[in-house]
Amino acid sequence: MVFRLDQTGKEMVLYTFAVGTGGTTPLGGLVRGPAGSLYSTTYLGGADNNGVVFKVDPSGEETVLYTFTGLADGGGPTTGLVGDKSGNLYGITTGGGDVSGCYCGVVFKLTLPPANESGPN
Repeated sequence: MVFRLDQTGKEMVLYTFAVGTGGTTPLGGLVRGPAGSLYSTTYLGGADNNGVVFKVDPSGEETVLYTFTGLADGGGPTTGLVGDKSGNLYGITTGGGDVSGCYCGVVFKLTLPPANESGPN
């Protein structure tokens, strides 16, 4: 689940993950964008059950930004993301890729479309 704590320590759940195309098993930390959206990855879920990159906006609505296939694009990310001021997100996967048949993971870059926030800071 994605949650926030207020200054008094009260928890508010923003989003709860469920089995399906929205991603499941989040393992990494979150990156906060300038408009308050949170970005990260899930290890499983998505159309091919190889994980997703997602965004949760301040109202708690989740948007899948990318679904991993487990092939050349990677699969099974186990960490969160790193962002830059240009709106790019970077991360790693534990599977997929192809180095002589190894399928040992990839480093990936995802550029957010201009219609979205300018990206994490």
